[in-house]
Amino acid sequence: MGECLKLLVDLFPNKYFIISGSSAFTISQSASEPLTGRSNPRVLYPLAIVELVQKFLLMKLPELQDYLKTRLNDI
Repeated sequence: MGECLKLLVDLFPNKYFIISGSSAFTISQSASEPLTGRSNPRVLYPLAIVELVQKFLLMKLPELQDYLKTRLNDI
């Protein structure tokens, strides 16, 4: 699976790939050496309902869209 990820990264160098789910750790371990210098691993923890309400329900839709675009660009 890690080799498939490496192939995708090599074929599409201007694209970003977000690997998540139960097999993400296994994939990242098997792909870590071939992707040296081309990966930026992040651990994303689940949000609590309180955090969602405080952050997103108080924003207007355009503000939320701008926030999400900015955060995705940081990845």
